[in-house]
Amino acid sequence: MSDSLTRMRIALRAEGVEEERCKSLLFWARAFLTFCNNDDPERLDRNDVEGFLAHASEDRFAGRPSRNRALEAIEWLFKAMPDGPPAWLRILIEERRPDATPNILSESEVRRLLAQLKGESWLAAALIYGTGIRLLECVRLRVRDIDLGENKLTVRDSADKITRRLPLPENIQPRLKEHLEDLKLTHIRDIVEGNGGATLPPLVAARTPNVARNWGWQYLFPQRLEHERTGAPDHAVSKVIHHVDP
Repeated sequence: MSDSLTRMRIALRAEGVEEERCKSLLFWARAFLTFCNNDDPERLDRNDVEGFLAHASEDRFAGRPSRNRALEAIEWLFKAMPDGPPAWLRILIEERRPDATPNILSESEVRRLLAQLKGESWLAAALIYGTGIRLLECVRLRVRDIDLGENKLTVRDSADKITRRLPLPENIQPRLKEHLEDLKLTHIRDIVEGNGGATLPPLVAARTPNVARNWGWQYLFPQRLEHERTGAPDHAVSKVIHHVDP
């Protein structure tokens, strides 16, 4: 083992790094020095580090976690040097560090954003902001997931399993009630016209396909897609209801 790797191992143990992680870091540090054909980190620069990381990605098929571990190993290698890590390495690490700071709007920014929206767009944005659900979870909501009596919202996954129940913000409820009333009228018209069937999760569709036209299974944010009705004369079409695109 080279002097630089020996110093690195001593530094890792002094910091109490667990053995398995220590082995992984030493593996990547050794691979870096071998790639550069140089045992002295002080004679290496940013181009050497970026060249090795590119090599790890393209030739070793290393994913992001492995590349991050390799960069961490290089940092430890330089930290163990008498002068510590050079400024260019600190800059490189900072540039490659993922931004973990969430981009959160302030309350006033949210109010300004909602003021620019209307109708279903406002309601969807208000639900996402007010309950913390994800965009895809929002567009998948069905009528049965809204309980105005209990002021509850039910979130389900793509297989129709309940993942959590959340309180409905009070300021959303009046518009939500109006939206449901409008949806109900449209649903009644769809049924009269022989339509009104919503797409269902595969397991539900296989087990109980008739519920597709039930009120509770209608999407909160629907879009109607025209499909040719099989076996019908004159190329008649039916309207299949899906959720809006996220």
